[in-house]
Formats: sequence, C-alpha cells, structure tokens
Amino acid sequence: MMDEGKVTGYFCQGFNPVASFPDKNKVVSCLSKLKYMVVIDPLVTETSTFWQNHGESNDVDPASIQTEVFRLPSTCFAEEDGSIANSGRWLQWHWKGQDAPGEARNDGEILAGIYHHLRELYQAEGGKGVEPLMQKMSWNYKQPHEPQSDEVAKENNGYALEDLYDANGVLIAKKGQLLSSFAHLRDDGTTASSCWIYTGSWTEQGNQMANRDNSDPSGLGNTLGWAWAWPLNRRVLYNRASADINGKPWDPKRMLIQWNGSKWTGNDIPDFGNAAPGTPTGPFIMQPEGMGRLFAINKPTFDGGRSVPGTLRAN
Repeated sequence: MMDEGKVTGYFCQGFNPVASFPDKNKVVSCLSKLKYMVVIDPLVTETSTFWQNHGESNDVDPASIQTEVFRLPSTCFAEEDGSIANSGRWLQWHWKGQDAPGEARNDGEILAGIYHHLRELYQAEGGKGVEPLMQKMSWNYKQPHEPQSDEVAKENNGYALEDLYDANGVLIAKKGQLLSSFAHLRDDGTTASSCWIYTGSWTEQGNQMANRDNSDPSGLGNTLGWAWAWPLNRRVLYNRASADINGKPWDPKRMLIQWNGSKWTGNDIPDFGNAAPGTPTGPFIMQPEGMGRLFAINKPTFDGGRSVPGTLRAN
C-alpha cells in the first residue's frame, strides 16, 4: 500500500526497515511516498535518515522526497524497567540502570502523549474513528501520561473482567485477577489481554519474567526457572515429537516429556494437551494435520498421487 501511495503516515517504533529488509531501495522508495513518518528510537537509524544522500550507500535526491520525518528519541533498555525477548522466546525482565540523556523519553510516555493529544483534538474538532479512541480504548493507568512497565506487562498477560468459572463451575479467577493461562481467555468480554501468547508471564504469583533460578536438573540446558518463555514457559515447541507414539522418549538420556500413564511430565512444559498416546492429535498442534513440514526448493513430492512442489509432511 505504501508503494502504491495509499499510506499517508507511518509510525516506526523500535524498528529499522531500511536496514532490515533485503530490498533497501524498494523500502526507501516506499518511504519517499509518505506525507510524514515518525521514528521512535534511541538511535539515529538508516530509516530516520533515508532521505539523506550518502553517496553509493544511499544515492537519493532529497529534494524529490516529500516525506517529513519526526524523530522522537526514546530510552534504551538500560534506561527503563521492562522485558527483553530473545530468539528462544524468553521474556527476561530487567531493571533501570540510569536516567536517559537529554530529551529522551520511554516509549510509554511518548505514546501516552500522542494518545492524549489525539483525544484533545477529537474532542475539539471531531472526525472519523472517534468511538475506538474515545470510548473503547482502555487507559486505566495510575499515571495516565506515563504508564509504568509493570502495568503494561500485566495488560499483556491479561486479567479477568468478571469472575471466571470452568465447565464444572469451579472458580478459575476472580474479577480483577491476573490470568495464568491463555486457555482462560474468553471471547465474550469477560477477559482482557493485549497479547495472548504472553498470558502467564505475570500472574497472581508475581512477575515470572523476573525468575532467576538457573538450575538445570536435566542437563539439557532447559532452565525452566530462569525468566519465562511464551507460551506457558514451554522451552521447546512441539516437544511431543520428542517421544514416540506410545509416549516414550526417543532418547531416554535426553528426555523432554513422557507419558506416565495419566499425564505428560518431564523436563519441559508439555506443548500439547493432556490427550493420551494413541489419540488422533498430532504433536504439531499449530498445523491442521498435526504434522511437521519440511520445505525444499525444486524438489517435487507426492501427496496421494498428486504432485506437491516443495512440501514434505513428516510425522
């Protein structure tokens, strides 16, 4: 849409698309068609300076670029409380080390300022899209102009808006309590969460992202007590595949989970329901057929006699 000139403005928060995407020239061309761009970042990035000519590395004509760029300096991780996610899906909580320099503000404060100013404009002038911003959006922070990291983290986790009961009438969570599992989220307005995969990261038992127990009884590098991994602290996705069809580990010396006769147990949080071995449910629960997939280039395979280029299904 940006390439087609259908996007007026772009808020770029903590991201550097000019340096991240393979076709830099295409990205620069797209950004050049905006009316404005807001960059929220602690550093001067290639994206925030895409309109500047730097010779061979960025050979553009600034006079031909219409985009007005606004740079809003934000804090870096050492200048705020919050969490950092890594490629292992761990959310690790960290604490502020020092104040930010100059005019830098944390992302929450910046976004809060924009939010309140937009509300003031709508109240004074009206316009389209009034209902979501003025009536539907929740902004119940202790400091409305500077939301704190712990409040936002709890919103990510999710909480009960009403008393929650399971199918047997057993109380799961009282109104206002934090949820412990995304399985407790409802689509009837009785729960709220801004990121379902983070449910369980901050529960009534406290901030799970701040856990610092690095013990590894399995010897597999599976430190379940260190930080928290989404979803539900599962460290190895699809770990049901580490056991055979009967629920016995393929390699007993490197056991992740196993079936003990009544439930799945082991050195990881089962990435699987409590279905017993032999049920039709496959280990790859996010795939409709429950199986893993292997992708290959120019290697046609066959699926029921039908050629399927590049896809192999693995149980």
